[in-house]
Amino acid sequence: MIIIAALLFFNLCYASDTDKLVSLSYGNIVRCYPELVGSNSLKVDLNKLKELIDQKYTTVRSALHHRVILFRDYDGKSKRLKHTRQGQGTGYDLSVEVIDLKGNSQPLRISEAQRINPKPVVVNSFLLGATLNSDESVYDDTKVNGLQLSYRSSFKNVQELQLTNKALKKSLSCENQKDLGIICSCEIK
Repeated sequence: MIIIAALLFFNLCYASDTDKLVSLSYGNIVRCYPELVGSNSLKVDLNKLKELIDQKYTTVRSALHHRVILFRDYDGKSKRLKHTRQGQGTGYDLSVEVIDLKGNSQPLRISEAQRINPKPVVVNSFLLGATLNSDESVYDDTKVNGLQLSYRSSFKNVQELQLTNKALKKSLSCENQKDLGIICSCEIK
């Protein structure tokens, strides 16, 4: 039994045609979506994986779920800007909070015209002359053939993603865990 387990592990860790060591996360990607075979078999790069997913599967619709920006404005005040989708609709809500030294937040009064479905120029007006500390966004992409891609990025670097095919009941989840690196798992029901 131990020999069989060792052989299975060996087959997962080594590419059969190249005898190169591949990561377990890459093995899980290939197990779940074999069409995503790419050049990053030694180390999974979530930005490259997302690019490969976008190349293989056309995006029908992409929607920002929410965006949170922590920044220091031109006066040196710490603030948090939240740009959030309202429910399942297409409308968005904008809120800005001032954060004190203890981490407590106080909402900044903004007009209804700025708050409901803000145009990019409105969002950017709060960031003029600001120093960004973090910029985190979550998107939901609907792909062809019923695939759904959700991903979270920080400063344009993908931190986690999930590719789901409900019809085939399979899901690929990848996350950049600071201490462990990128961990991908495949769930097939």
